[in-house]
Amino acid sequence: MECVTVRVALTITVLAAAAIHLLLKGWFQWNANAGRPCQRPRPAGLHRTGGPYAHGAVATDALECSTIGSDILEKGGSAVDAAIASLLCIGLTNPDSSGIGGGLFMTIYNKESGTAEIINARAMAPAAATENMYQKNHKLSRLGGLSVAVPGEIRAFWTAHQRHGKLPWRDLFQPAIQLAEEGVCVGKYLAKIMKKKTVDIKRGSGLCDVFCDGNNNVLGENHIMKRAKLAETLRAVADGGADVFYQGEIARNLTKDVRDAGGIITEQDFRDYQVEVTSPLNISLAGGLTVLSPPPPASGAVLSLILNILDVAIAHNSISCYAVSCPCRYYDPSFVLPEAGGTSHVSVLGPNGDAVSVTSTINTSFGSKLRSNSTGVILNNLMDDFSSPNIINFFGVPPSPANFIRPGKRPLSSMTPTVVVDGNGDVRLVTGASGGTKITTATAYVLMQHLWFGLDIGPAVQTPRLHHQLLPYRLQTEKSRPFQPKAVLEGLRQKKHVTNVTSSACVNSVARKGDVISAASDSRKGGFPVGF
Repeated sequence: MECVTVRVALTITVLAAAAIHLLLKGWFQWNANAGRPCQRPRPAGLHRTGGPYAHGAVATDALECSTIGSDILEKGGSAVDAAIASLLCIGLTNPDSSGIGGGLFMTIYNKESGTAEIINARAMAPAAATENMYQKNHKLSRLGGLSVAVPGEIRAFWTAHQRHGKLPWRDLFQPAIQLAEEGVCVGKYLAKIMKKKTVDIKRGSGLCDVFCDGNNNVLGENHIMKRAKLAETLRAVADGGADVFYQGEIARNLTKDVRDAGGIITEQDFRDYQVEVTSPLNISLAGGLTVLSPPPPASGAVLSLILNILDVAIAHNSISCYAVSCPCRYYDPSFVLPEAGGTSHVSVLGPNGDAVSVTSTINTSFGSKLRSNSTGVILNNLMDDFSSPNIINFFGVPPSPANFIRPGKRPLSSMTPTVVVDGNGDVRLVTGASGGTKITTATAYVLMQHLWFGLDIGPAVQTPRLHHQLLPYRLQTEKSRPFQPKAVLEGLRQKKHVTNVTSSACVNSVARKGDVISAASDSRKGGFPVGF
């Protein structure tokens, strides 16, 4: 009897131990995948302005990504290498803003030759796209498979690396692959965006698989977020190059996932996608400075117009100058496009004097709200950057026929990655922004504050800004940073300027004066620069 009792007791004990083991194993496996507490890396002193540096610097929306870019430079990589590695990282730390499911504009400056070029990798409308495809339901231009344009980011990386890369292609992907597998710590900005987009994340579009914990709750700040499926995709592209993404199994899987979600993209659309390499717009400013920025469909022309007018009329009120410099015939609805929320900017200055300014976007936060389950890629909703007849866009601006949808067309954009060089061909400033129509005015504002008014790059980036785009006719101030002095705003109100409070653009910059390099990542997104 005692023997039976002992056997029963032992059996119960073993079963209990096994159950506990399985429970603990399951808990640890889930905890390793999502939701585990973590602490975001922060530099000593918490300075958003980095420097002085002697060799090079990188400014992004995340410390991890600035560090990766700076490490690439220290290993002998080019400015292009650093920009690619940094943006691959941003796709993980800021998946709401950027990723390989989107597109970009890249301004590249070569110090040795004194030349510059633009890589236009704007997402492209599918061959089956039509002008009136959103007439029955305009929300489909922002949500789901029908909002997805053919992404250009990987093709841009490949083209830039073939022309200007130094380190092996595969090496640029390794830091991002490691982050995707081991996980990144959710930052304050991303946590805020995820909380705001909880309904979209839980909608069943694949986002909750990576942005929710084991209880289906959206991850909060300082919790681990892993992207195992995306790591597989990145590894395949690292091993096989861009054609793996545009012509192989990845393209087939992306096409199927988009079409299953109601999209019209085909494998042929992926095969047909090519970037455009063009010359930059360049304008001369007082003091022997030259501003290099991308032509249409980007907004370098608008930035150039603003700067030319301000260069002459700098003593006048800046808002009045902006109003003159943005007349409707230039700043028409073609250039007023909904990119706020899903964009990120990276600025790089290399030890040899080369520079890269690149702005990447998936359009609005989390793009189409569609994550490809087979590849882990979050897809853009850049079809909403086109105009459609009789449909008011994201910013309340009427449609522009010049920006109507056409097969294979790329929508116009507010993005304007910029490089400023002096008369000796030395880079003075690498800058650009994310933030929709505010991109152009914010870039001009920072450039003006730093190069003309003499502010160090840190204060120039962090200072409160004003924004006016004529349509709609209102002056916009920042919600989190009241503009000073208040007397300026009061004076503008007395002149019948209608004001409202809103968010601002996020500017990341690297500046050089003589042999001293400094950098600034905008605290509006919580970034930090890194250099050496």
